[in-house]
Amino acid sequence: MKCKHEVMAEFRFDFVVKDNDVETDYPLETLKTAAVPESTSSAIGHKTSSKSAEELIVDLSAVEDQINPDDIDVIQVGDIDIKYINSTGIEEEIRIEECERDNKITNSDNLAKAISNRSDLISGVYEGGLKVWECSLDLANFLAQEITSCEHLDVLELGCGAGIPGLYLMAQGALVHFQDYNSEVLERLTVPNVIMNQQNRDDQKGVKNKKENQIKQSCRYFIGDWSDMTDVLKTNNTPNKYDVILTSETIYNVSYYERLHDLFSASLKPAGCVYVAAKTHYFGVGGGTRVFEEFVIKKQMFNISCCWKNNEGNIKVFISLKL
Repeated sequence: MKCKHEVMAEFRFDFVVKDNDVETDYPLETLKTAAVPESTSSAIGHKTSSKSAEELIVDLSAVEDQINPDDIDVIQVGDIDIKYINSTGIEEEIRIEECERDNKITNSDNLAKAISNRSDLISGVYEGGLKVWECSLDLANFLAQEITSCEHLDVLELGCGAGIPGLYLMAQGALVHFQDYNSEVLERLTVPNVIMNQQNRDDQKGVKNKKENQIKQSCRYFIGDWSDMTDVLKTNNTPNKYDVILTSETIYNVSYYERLHDLFSASLKPAGCVYVAAKTHYFGVGGGTRVFEEFVIKKQMFNISCCWKNNEGNIKVFISLKL
């Protein structure tokens, strides 16, 4: 497999994070996962624990009112400033809620469990959506160079978390649908990020008083398991098809590959492209680009190629899939 672009980045990464929400090049801690025997794994899609897919309907005004300016950070992608919510503030809110809720069950239970365990990933419970994983930043900057025209593009970002790559394409005029396993990640992180960056785009274009229904039409949000995601990725009961499908740091677990591959094949337009951004190997969890490439080749559904590579540290690769 030959690479279209091979980039030597200035940083060196393992699958680690610093003590805020963006991955760092200093190995301060290793990826923490829940130790679950393979035979009883609660990985995404397992019938005993998977979350049924559904569309998340959002009260945009309520979400906007809850955005704390002190929690906003900015990342430059190409020539665009992308605003996003720093997860430190979200984690503090969840800790406070955990103390105040008096044993009542809430939608934040999965995040609270991960935060209390200081875990970046609990398979089938919390899939790391609050972290801005480093490959997603690289993917966004790659897209800034690779895709020159975004108007009228239909885009799906799977396992979006903060949604940085999708936010960039949205800022350039694409219609973007965001999917994450955890509803609380979309509600607390993705949707606020969309609102802030749509406001930025409208301000730059001189648009005033954008109606809420127009914002709703430009982005949609989906939660749950990939195995039945095609059941809800619909418009007027017609399956959605996308020009571009994005996913970053989601192929760390080989048990996810079948349902992810099926979702790609069901949702991609004939002339569309899937971009998968990941590391060659995820220590302790077994997946990575090498194993995923072998899986895709055996399926004989997609033409697969490498479109970007960073050879430093734990090697990072962007794979493109086309029908």
